Amino acid sequence: MSRLEFVVWSPWPYFHRSAGMRSLFILGNELRKRGHSVKIAKAYSLNPAFPVPTDDIPFDEFDFWDGESDAVHIYPEGVADNPAQSDKVVRWVLSFRQHLWPSSDLIVTWSSKFMDAPILQVEVVEPFFVDNGSVRTKKLFWVGKGRCPSDWILNSQHTQITYAWPETRQELAKELQQAKELVLFDPMTCLEEEAKRCGCPVRLMVEKIDIEYNPQPQQVDDFIALAKEKWPLSTSGR
Repeated sequence: MSRLEFVVWSPWPYFHRSAGMRSLFILGNELRKRGHSVKIAKAYSLNPAFPVPTDDIPFDEFDFWDGESDAVHIYPEGVADNPAQSDKVVRWVLSFRQHLWPSSDLIVTWSSKFMDAPILQVEVVEPFFVDNGSVRTKKLFWVGKGRCPSDWILNSQHTQITYAWPETRQELAKELQQAKELVLFDPMTCLEEEAKRCGCPVRLMVEKIDIEYNPQPQQVDDFIALAKEKWPLSTSGR
């Protein structure tokens, strides 16, 4: 097979609470499963004072890009410009942020609502987010990118999900499996999908931004085909 070299740029250290961050590493894993070379570039290393702690990466160890090789560089919109100065650039649009990019860049998007471009989604919800029949006694809420009135918090019997709690993804799934309600103040969050898979009813307190979540393996295959078509000289026989 023809083999591509990819460099996935991480705008901050791996942070399991961010679906966008998980998607970068999961895409890297999916590309490796298909026989391609993948390294991670630490965009945050450009700022040594970056304060976010690093979680353990729950995948096989990735090598970090050392500046060598003529690879295809995948930038989420959290990475500005083209720090690699590469002529093989993929922009993966994961949110509504607007940018002007060179026409030579290959653009793919999580949702057609973000941009008119080929769709690339990966499965960011693990198999342990499932309804296991647990007794439901808890009420949870999540603010995230939204806003929650302080009096609602004071008068509510709900426990707040935060970036610090639950500490792991497995613990989050357990909480959702035992919850009889999740209240969301965030208009666009993967927590809604996670709760539904755990059988937890969701109550929205804000107008929802409805982004279809339907990752298919073919989307990764189609992305690879686009990259090979755009940069045929980047492949090497194997």
